Formats: sequence, structure tokens, C-alpha cells
Amino acid sequence: MVTEKNLFRHLLLITSYLLSLRCSVTDKAVLIRLRSVADKLPPTPGVYLMRGGRGEILYIGKAKSLRKRVRSYFKVPAPIPKIAILMRKVRVI
Repeated sequence: MVTEKNLFRHLLLITSYLLSLRCSVTDKAVLIRLRSVADKLPPTPGVYLMRGGRGEILYIGKAKSLRKRVRSYFKVPAPIPKIAILMRKVRVI
């Protein structure tokens, strides 16, 4: 049964996927580097900062497991379109 809620959810997933396809080669290289940084984080509680190209803070987050939480940003397609938009701007974690 198609409901408005399910339709909206699928629309968000499709939008997120389309946004992820718009990444340039440079963005993909940055994402690969950031993924390797996320893989090296400890699985302990903590706070993380996401910074843009000029060093500005884009996002401050906290997590019970830093590794799990930061790695969750690299799912393709991003579960929420605003995460895809944020990750295109992030240069340092």
C-alpha cells in the first residue's frame, strides 16, 4: 500500500542518491580521505567537528561511538539529503 509517508521517504532517498552522483572527482577524493580518517577513530564516546575548506566549523556532533557515528555519514545514498549537502562541504573531521 502506497502511503504519503512512504512516498515522501522514497522521494528523499532518490533525491539523496541524485545529489551523491553530482560529486566531482575532487569531492570523491576528499570523501575517500575522510572515510579513512573515520575508520581510524576510536570506538569510544566523544565529540567531533566537521570543518569546511576555510577551517570554518560546519557541524559539531557527539557520539557514544565516534567511529560508528562518523562512518554513518558516508553511506551511499545518504539517508537524508541534508547529510549529502553537508558532506560535500566538509574537508576536515
